[in-house]
Order: sequence, then C-alpha cells, then structure tokens
Amino acid sequence: MNFTISTAELKAILSAVSKGVGKKVTLPITEYVHIELLDGTLSITATDSINFITYKHSEVEGENGSTIVKADTLIKLVAKTTKESMTFSKKEGHLEVKGNGKYKVEILEGEKFSSYQFNEQMEPFLINLIL
Repeated sequence: MNFTISTAELKAILSAVSKGVGKKVTLPITEYVHIELLDGTLSITATDSINFITYKHSEVEGENGSTIVKADTLIKLVAKTTKESMTFSKKEGHLEVKGNGKYKVEILEGEKFSSYQFNEQMEPFLINLIL
C-alpha cells in the first residue's frame, strides 16, 4: 500500500471517522482504524464493536493495499501536520508517514479488522445527518 493525499482532506476524513473509535479495553481492535486503498478509493473504517463508520474518498492515486493502525496516533500525527499533502507507505512492521517529517506508525499485523455486510438485494437509501 502506497498513496498520497491532501492533508486537509485527510483531517476531514479522520475527524468524521474518529467518532467511531471505541477504545474498549476488552476489545483492543476498537482502538484502531482500518485503512484500505482499492482501485483509487481510500476507505477508512472505525468501530466501537457495535457501530461502524466507513469514510470513502475517491480519486486517490497509489498502490492497492490495506493495514490497521492505532487511531489516536494517526489522528494526532495528521492534526499536527502543516504540509499540503501526506504520503503513506506500508513497510514491514510499520506504516511510514511523510508530512512535516518522516514517521513510523505501528501497524497491527496478523489481525483482521471487524467487518460488516449489507444484503445486496436491499434497496439503497440515503440518510441525512445534521452535524
């Protein structure tokens, strides 16, 4: 996985997704977010073990892949970045993040992030949220 994204866009994405981070001691996966790039669409998912929030952003150029990273670490790093864009590269044992500097963010290896599925035969519907 390797991609570059505007820091402002990433801040907005993480602001929305951070509301879904659970931080439950009994389920450590709730402290993490799942980042996936697939065919130009970046998806970031968080869960509190009951609710899921996934934010998708299209037109992201990069190499397909996915990883699981500690939510707080990523959110704080992005919030402090002043560069126009940030580059993410998955390396062995960490996610390399280039912004104001070069940082190594710990990834969770060997685990699968919780997932959810919708019945494909259902009619889609739009939910208007007032934030």
